Amino acid sequence: PTEKEAQQIIFTLGMTPDSLRSPEQKALMEKFEMILYEHCSIKNERLEVSISKKEFKTMGVPEIYYDMLKKDVENINHYLDTTTSVVLTADLIMDSFRKSGKEYNATKK
Repeated sequence: PTEKEAQQIIFTLGMTPDSLRSPEQKALMEKFEMILYEHCSIKNERLEVSISKKEFKTMGVPEIYYDMLKKDVENINHYLDTTTSVVLTADLIMDSFRKSGKEYNATKK
């Protein structure tokens, strides 16, 4: 898909309840969650992607989503670097990411 189509797919999947997703959509969302919480981390109060494009593609996820993830992480980090309320904002974003990661990990046990 093009970047615009990929963004629409992610938006649609994000807005669709699990009960209404097809098996293929559920599998894609599970891959996204796994990549986000197992291959993204916080280092020096910034988000970091620790998976390569090759590994990402090997997992069966189109490369366009890797490019979008990297771009989103760069945008978040740029925002954290340039916002005037960086301490409050960084803490909120990082705490939210940590909390979501813990919830994800708790469901995988």
